[in-house]
Amino acid sequence: MEVMKNKTFTERKAFIIISQVVEALHYVHFHGILHRDIKPENIILREEGIIDQVILADFGLADYYRKDCKYMFTRCGTPGYVAPELLQDKIYDHKVDVYSCGILFYYLLVGKGPFDSNNYDTTVKANQNGHVDLTQFSFTNECLDLLRGMLDPNPQNRFTLDQVNLSPFFKKHTFANNPINHSISLESLKNKSHSQTHSLQLSPYQEQRYKQELNSRFAQYASPLQSPLRLKSPNSSPLTDSQHQSPNLQRVPIQI
Repeated sequence: MEVMKNKTFTERKAFIIISQVVEALHYVHFHGILHRDIKPENIILREEGIIDQVILADFGLADYYRKDCKYMFTRCGTPGYVAPELLQDKIYDHKVDVYSCGILFYYLLVGKGPFDSNNYDTTVKANQNGHVDLTQFSFTNECLDLLRGMLDPNPQNRFTLDQVNLSPFFKKHTFANNPINHSISLESLKNKSHSQTHSLQLSPYQEQRYKQELNSRFAQYASPLQSPLRLKSPNSSPLTDSQHQSPNLQRVPIQI
């Protein structure tokens, strides 16, 4: 089942969920893949009510990326949960997933997204701006600092996943009670063998789950530049390049 909607979590419980998403993103980014559609509907609980076993699901809008990222400019994702540069026709990189992860973190703490609105165009416009007001909340300083870092509308200033893992908030909760190991940096993974990466980064269940989903999703592509995945409207085929320039994006209904 997906993470419960309109439910708020304590900082500790939000950490338990978000840290697993960060761990999953470390894995897919290490293998050169952007998810591009992180949102509550795509965070699945393996067992009802058990938040320490979550799965990052639905790689339907994911794509390979290169370090120069010169071809990553396609508009995609769900407005309200994507990085602003994804809606601004700008070249982007792996930090779009960090921003969406920050939106998810906010959602877990507040019970709704920062750009939620009954008006679709209002949501898109606010998301394009990318600024999230955190002044109204009384979260701990460590929590607020992490939210600011993940939700910085400027990707140059936005936290990396390594910075998220090394943040005071993560350090505080990683070593509290029954700690989960989230201290492995992407840089350290580069110095490990492929087999060591798997054993350090994922539990056996997670490793098998991600392998199966990623292999089935990306086996069809011969190179990173072939067949980029596009945003789909509910009742049509993938949108064309010209349609991607329109601000009137369609929210994608995701079936879990």
